[in-house]
Amino acid sequence: MIRTEIASALALGIALAASAPAALAQPAPVGGTMWNESEAGWQGTWTRLGRTKDWNAVWTKGGKVVRANLVITIRGNDVQIDRRDFEGSGAGRGCTYNGKISGRIVSGTYGCDWAPNPMKWSATIVQ
Repeated sequence: MIRTEIASALALGIALAASAPAALAQPAPVGGTMWNESEAGWQGTWTRLGRTKDWNAVWTKGGKVVRANLVITIRGNDVQIDRRDFEGSGAGRGCTYNGKISGRIVSGTYGCDWAPNPMKWSATIVQ
């Protein structure tokens, strides 16, 4: 009886170990996990937090740095991004981006609390 229980436990352990890689191998999230973005002379890196819609963003231009939280919603090829700056000249204010994904390129227009007229932005999905 003990041998049967040990054999059953061993078989279960082997079955679980064999299925673990398949369970862990999830497809990459839609839109990837890192974008290199540019807008109005600023160069940004956007990094996804896990598999959520939440991203961290940092832009540089000359010696200036801006950091923001982003919420990126992707429906098909359509992208909407809500941005809230927490460091830099726009801290506490935000922007809204709209765009389209075509392969690894994302582009569109955006407006901010301090500059509401539509401006162009583009990004490359790097991961």
